[in-house]
Amino acid sequence: MRAAAGLARTGSNFGHGSGDIAVAFSTGMRIGQQVQGAPMPVAPLHEQQLESLFDAAAEAIEQAIVNSLWRATAVTGRDGNTRLPVTDWLHD
Repeated sequence: MRAAAGLARTGSNFGHGSGDIAVAFSTGMRIGQQVQGAPMPVAPLHEQQLESLFDAAAEAIEQAIVNSLWRATAVTGRDGNTRLPVTDWLHD
């Protein structure tokens, strides 16, 4: 959900068929396949404590998009359609 906020910050208007997909993984708690004693205690966070984590997730997506735009190279796709990188637009 917070990835959508990062996309929106960069001007994306995602919708049906836009191709915007976000997948998240967590390595915060690892549970082995074999039972080895009591489960680890988990301390819940109050909702207000999560706000900075949500902001960080949106900012990480925003920064990834900006970085990819600056590092992009020209691409040629189907039927010879070519798209130039942002950096080429700045040189003209």
